[in-house]
Amino acid sequence: MEVGPLARVVISYLSGNEAVKREVDGLLKGFNADISAVFSVLGRHAARAIEAKLIVAEMRNWIDELEVNGKPRNTFEIPDTGEGMGLVEASRGALGHWIRVKDKKIANYQAVVPTTWFCGPRDDNGVKGRLSRRSSVPPISDVNNPIEAARVVRSFDPCIACAVHVVEGDREIGRFKVC
Repeated sequence: MEVGPLARVVISYLSGNEAVKREVDGLLKGFNADISAVFSVLGRHAARAIEAKLIVAEMRNWIDELEVNGKPRNTFEIPDTGEGMGLVEASRGALGHWIRVKDKKIANYQAVVPTTWFCGPRDDNGVKGRLSRRSSVPPISDVNNPIEAARVVRSFDPCIACAVHVVEGDREIGRFKVC
């Protein structure tokens, strides 16, 4: 599953978002490429830059919406028991949190983070995860220093532990430590 900036930029582009189309078309023109070129290491980095540029352009509007010395928007009390979940499209991609509370304490907690989407080995149907596919990584020129694999993995913006410990030496693609 592709999640995160690249997925958001491509969906916005294909949906006709004019601001995104302007940025992506400018990038593609500079590289004399079509939209398929964004599904690459360069495309992932470019998508993060495009999102950052568009967010900065909106920040003034968001700041103007703040209420100086205003009250918090939400207040709550921790229940004696309960369950909940939170799903959000975070900066690195799809993020889900699930919690169960018993006696006002966390009884169970689970998170599925963007790195899990990218680095998951297979889904329920046996389809390999995005980074487990051989097509994701170019040929490795030096098996003792597989920098090509590291560059590809890091383009997915994994959590810092996964970014640092990307490859342990599997000659074909590398073993990815999933947090």
